[in-house]
Amino acid sequence: MWHIRVYRHKRNDKPPGPLHDELVFERLDDARLLRHYENNAKTWAAPLSTTDFLDVHFRMSTLPGEARSFEIWALRKPDDPLGIISSCATYLRDAIMCRGKGVRVTGAVIISEIYTDPEHRGRGFAKLLLKRVQECFDKRDDLDIDFTVIFGNGCLNWYLELGWKPVPATQLTINVDRFQTCSSCEDAWEYLTLQEVYNIANCDVNVSKLRLSKAQGPKTHVQILPSAFMARHHLFRSALLAYKLGQDHADTRHYGVSILEDEATEVSAWWIHDFQNGRLMIGRLYVTRLTNADELVVEVLEAAMGEAVRRGLREVVLWDPSPQVVMAGMEILEKYETEVHVTTGERHEMVPCVRWKGGEERDVVLEEGHFVSWS
Repeated sequence: MWHIRVYRHKRNDKPPGPLHDELVFERLDDARLLRHYENNAKTWAAPLSTTDFLDVHFRMSTLPGEARSFEIWALRKPDDPLGIISSCATYLRDAIMCRGKGVRVTGAVIISEIYTDPEHRGRGFAKLLLKRVQECFDKRDDLDIDFTVIFGNGCLNWYLELGWKPVPATQLTINVDRFQTCSSCEDAWEYLTLQEVYNIANCDVNVSKLRLSKAQGPKTHVQILPSAFMARHHLFRSALLAYKLGQDHADTRHYGVSILEDEATEVSAWWIHDFQNGRLMIGRLYVTRLTNADELVVEVLEAAMGEAVRRGLREVVLWDPSPQVVMAGMEILEKYETEVHVTTGERHEMVPCVRWKGGEERDVVLEEGHFVSWS
C-alpha cells in the first residue's frame, strides 16, 4: 500500500520567489517612476488619496533643478520591467566638510523612500538594493560625492550592518495645546516672505562655511548646506500637502520670522506645517551669534508657538538644538509654566545614519542637522 504524505506550508511561509542573483538592478526611467510612487503610496500616502500622493510627487519634480537632483533605483524581475521588487530614491545635496584643514564644498546623497513589495519582504531584498546603491555611488565619477545618509527609524542596527553609522540626534519639543497666543504679539513679529527666506538661506550658507572652517580634527565634520534650494524644496512640499489636506488658508502666509537686534545680531527661522503629524517643524534656525542671543531665540520660538496654535498644530519641533536654543526652551518653560510642556533629548525617529564613500572608516560629526537636511 502506498502512503501519500502531504506537506503543508506553515501559515507564515513565503511563497517561492526570485533569487537575489536573478534580479536586475537599474535606475528607473520616466516611464517607470510612477510604479515606484504607486508602491510607496500603499504604505505612506494616508491620509492622502493615492491620486493626491502621486500628484504631490509629480509637482515636486517640476521645481527648477529638482529633476536633476534625484534618481530612483530598483531591483526588478528579469522578465518584467514593471515587476519592481524593491526600490528607493536618492537625492543629491550640496554639503561641506572639514577635517581640520579648511572647508571643502562637496556633495552628499540622501537615500529615502525605501520600499519592498509586501509579497517579497523578509528575504533581504531591501538590503541587497542598498548594497547595489552603495556600489553604484562608490564607483560614480560624474558626481563629487563624499558620503551618503539614510534617516532611519526603529532598529538602527539594520543600517549599521550595511555601513551606515547612526550619529547623535536630538530635538527640542514644545507642546502648545494650552498655549494662548496674543494678537498684539503676533502683530509685532516680522514674518518672512518666501524671497526673504531664500535671502536668509543664502547668508546662512556663507555663515555655515565660516563656522565649519573652525572645526578641528581628527574627526570629520560635515553639514548639509541649508541652501535656498533646500528651503524651497521643503516649503513647496509643505504647501502642496497643506492644500491636499484641505488646510490651505487664504490669509497671509507665515513662512517664518526674523528678529534683528542690531546689524550683527539676527535670529531667523523658517518652518514647515506638518498637518499629518500635528506639528510645526522648524526647518532651519539661523543665528548670527552662538552666544548671548537667548532672548532673541525665545522670541523666535514664541512666534513659532503662535503659528502652531494659529494653524491648529499641537507642538513645535526643532532638530539638533544648540545649547543656546536648549536654554531658550527652558526659559520658555519657566515663563509660561502650565501653558506649555518643553522637552529636550535624544531623537528616536529620523536618525541620520552616515556612510563614507567606499565604506571608509571615519569618525563623522554631522553639524547642525536641522530638518532642512532631510529630503
